[in-house]
Amino acid sequence: MDISERKLRELYLPPFVAAIRDAKVGTVMAAHNEINGIPCHGNKWLLNDLLRDELGFDGFVVSDWMDIERLHSMHHWVPDSTEAFVVSVESGIDMHMQGDKYFEAVVAAVKSGRIPQSRIDQAAGKILAVKFALGLFEKPIPEIPEVLTGAKEHRQTALEAARQGLVLLKNDGILPLKTPRRVFVVGPNADSQTILGDWAVPQKDEDVITVLDGLKTAMPNVSIDTLCFGGKIANVNAKGIKMARFKASAADVNIVVVGENSQRYSAFGRTCGENCDRDDLSLPGMQQQLLEAVVASGQPTIVVLMSGRALSIGWAKDNANAILNVWEPGQMGGQAIAEVLTGKVNPSGKLPVTVPRNVGQVQTVYNYKHSQYSRLFATNETGALWPFGYGLSYSTFEYSDASLS
Repeated sequence: MDISERKLRELYLPPFVAAIRDAKVGTVMAAHNEINGIPCHGNKWLLNDLLRDELGFDGFVVSDWMDIERLHSMHHWVPDSTEAFVVSVESGIDMHMQGDKYFEAVVAAVKSGRIPQSRIDQAAGKILAVKFALGLFEKPIPEIPEVLTGAKEHRQTALEAARQGLVLLKNDGILPLKTPRRVFVVGPNADSQTILGDWAVPQKDEDVITVLDGLKTAMPNVSIDTLCFGGKIANVNAKGIKMARFKASAADVNIVVVGENSQRYSAFGRTCGENCDRDDLSLPGMQQQLLEAVVASGQPTIVVLMSGRALSIGWAKDNANAILNVWEPGQMGGQAIAEVLTGKVNPSGKLPVTVPRNVGQVQTVYNYKHSQYSRLFATNETGALWPFGYGLSYSTFEYSDASLS
């Protein structure tokens, strides 16, 4: 990433400053990427001058997985891994997360006089301080309480978090659902553990409430037809789309659950998550064609958008009756989604990001410069698809001037 220092400080640093100065975080991890051509794991200005001297961070800095070695193998910043180990310590990395031959390289650098003993004392001291704070020297093997897997209180916390995170982006009045007799639930994310998001260990099916599970529980007297494509975006094909159009025509309401897949530990075809970039922000695979076919049935259509990032769904905004952006709401997400769709819960979530109309608008942020839109786009509408902080509810209210009684 090439970025001016002003933009770095104004746009990117504020949450990190708050974490360091207000929350007093104890550890910081360096990033995979480069800043203005210098890899973060070898950036002394970033890890020492800015992080420690200016912001006052007093904990220890840990590397990300094998990223010290990547100073050589990926960034080609240094001639070999041995030099990478030494440069990382000189730059401010206190702990190597994982990797062979690190210890030997650092010891050799100390013996040669390249790395001063004081730098080793600094790094080791900060790591030991955390261990002392945790009581590991008094009790090296701490008592670990029994894990309350699936405990009621934890599930309730997960449910409340999911409820508060759902963002209603569009509603022409179809929501909350009244008394439909026949509902068609379609899409690869309708009955899948994609709902858990990235870095989630696969769970027993009974411990995860999918969208379909939630709707069946919330509407026990409604006839629910389904087409879930085996939970795989790649399984959405022309034959399935034709079947979806047929089923959609027979329903009172269609609920299309589309988006992306962040399942790290599955073979279901990831499209999202860490180290999983795409070159566009549309619905991957044939999900757009699926959505268009369902809408073409003429029956009311609700889009449940499940994704780990903002997607450019301009066509859905113009043509669907309602859009609920659910992100990746976790193991209780299906219940929360069903509660919002049926009106048991009033949606209250707001967008934490600005949603661009297409990938060509990236970077799109809420605090843009006034000059950014001083000229209109020639072939598309100017401005974000949805702005930062946007989110509808089922309540109606109005703003007016304040008055004294």
